[in-house]
Amino acid sequence: MVLSLVLAYISFTFNSLLLQMKIFKNKKNLISEISNKKNIAFVPTMGSIHKGHLSLIKRAKKEFKNVVVSIYINPKQFNSNLAFKKYPRNLNKDIVILKKLNVKYLYIPTDNDIYVYEHHLKDFTNAKFETLIGTIEIQKKLPKDFHSKKREALE
Repeated sequence: MVLSLVLAYISFTFNSLLLQMKIFKNKKNLISEISNKKNIAFVPTMGSIHKGHLSLIKRAKKEFKNVVVSIYINPKQFNSNLAFKKYPRNLNKDIVILKKLNVKYLYIPTDNDIYVYEHHLKDFTNAKFETLIGTIEIQKKLPKDFHSKKREALE
C-alpha cells in the first residue's frame, strides 16, 4: 500500500514537471518572456510533429538551454486553399509530444504576428544597411590585390 502511494506520488511529480511548457499565442508575450534569456534555439514547424521535428528538437535541447518550438501552418506555403485546408492539424497531440520532450516554450503565432510589418522593419533595415556600409568601408581599406591573394591561398 505504501509503495503504491509512493509510486503514485513520483508519477504525479514527474508528470507535473512535464506540464511546465509555456505556451504563447502572442509575439509580444513571448518576446517579453525570452528577451533576457541567452542560449535560445528556435525550431519552426507547421505542426503534425514527426520524426524530423523530433530530431531537430532533441538536438536543439542538447545544444541550447532554452528551446522555442513554433507551430504555424503558413497559408503562403500551399499552392491552393484546398491543400491548406486539408493539411493535418492536431494541436493537442503536438502539445502532448512537446511536453514529453520537455520543450520550454511553444509559440503558436497568429497571421498578424507573422505578416504585420511595423516600424521594426525600418529598424532592421537600418541595422542591415549600417552593417553593409561597415563591410564596404573595411573592403576599401584592404590592399587592392587582397581578393586575388585570398583565392590563391584557397587553391
